Amino acid sequence: MATYASARLDGLFVCSTLQAGILQNATSPAVRFTVAAGVQHHPVWALDRLALVVYAYCRASTGSSVEVNLEGSLVSNESTSIVVANRIQWHTSRKVRTTAEQLISELALTGRLPKQWPADMLSLPVSFPE
Repeated sequence: MATYASARLDGLFVCSTLQAGILQNATSPAVRFTVAAGVQHHPVWALDRLALVVYAYCRASTGSSVEVNLEGSLVSNESTSIVVANRIQWHTSRKVRTTAEQLISELALTGRLPKQWPADMLSLPVSFPE
């Protein structure tokens, strides 16, 4: 995967767009979702521990979206671009934060994916010739 630019989004993480699974050709947890910023909806991916964090905040949220400030790498090829997140700051209530942090602790303590984690294989939509 080649990285050419950094991206920063201030917007709404749309919980209904969350898809969780396992990154194809790896054993890492992965999630893909959309962040609405302005009039556009941006495709975002999170991998490894950050995927668990995103999943937990979505599960803990009582609404359909959560305000976020997100930083990541813009990864693209000739036909598509995605953001692979490396940091997310959550702007939400103390109750949602506490619930999410408890769930993150439960997910991370075992060192393996939780039973409820989807086994769907997710493939990054950006690929390059080998």
